[in-house]
Amino acid sequence: MAFKDYSNAGMWRNAIKRYGIPKDPDSEVSALEGSGVVYVGWDGRVFALDPENGNKRWCRTLRSYGLAAVESQQIDMAFQAGALYAIWNNRIFKLDPSNGQILNIRRADAHLAILFV
Repeated sequence: MAFKDYSNAGMWRNAIKRYGIPKDPDSEVSALEGSGVVYVGWDGRVFALDPENGNKRWCRTLRSYGLAAVESQQIDMAFQAGALYAIWNNRIFKLDPSNGQILNIRRADAHLAILFV
């Protein structure tokens, strides 16, 4: 749910499940706002949502790069130098935040937060 301010008046509610049933029922959702867009990581996918109405702008399926979830479906995300980074399944995906195009993939054995310290 998105809120306009601290009044608890919801602007919109977007059930990510409408974009597909998770393969793992314990999958966690992470969200990040940046450059006027809400990015959501869920079930091996990254979504960009319009902050005004919750409509999907784009979706990138990380599974399509030959990776299957091993332990966790959680996707951690961060912005750095104009790029969106998503870490999933021991890989760091560098994405173009405007269209979700994957710019680079590299193996990661550490959490994403450590990379930006």
